[in-house]
Amino acid sequence: MAGLAGVRFPRGFMLAAQVVYALGFAFATWLFFESLFVIGALCPWCLVVTVSTTGVFASLTHVNVRDNNLFLSARAHDAASLGLRLGLDLLFVVAWLGLLALLVLTQHGAALFA
Repeated sequence: MAGLAGVRFPRGFMLAAQVVYALGFAFATWLFFESLFVIGALCPWCLVVTVSTTGVFASLTHVNVRDNNLFLSARAHDAASLGLRLGLDLLFVVAWLGLLALLVLTQHGAALFA
């Protein structure tokens, strides 16, 4: 809500949020792979958490790159900003979620459409 209201958080806070959400994204991805390949069952909770965490991680990264909150060098920030302008962040999210969907289909496709 604060972000929607236009509140600008300090750079250090946003960097910390980025690090914590990167860990959350890694954990959600781990849960997805454990559910899919180790347990061998589709866990609806894991699927929802993975998709929502991916979206929040991508949006937070977009905002942090846009506002230069990641303490990147000028050259790295310019390259990341160019990627945002080209829509590469959205492309990454679509490709990542497409890959996860493809993994689900290859692992459980027959059961899903039977």
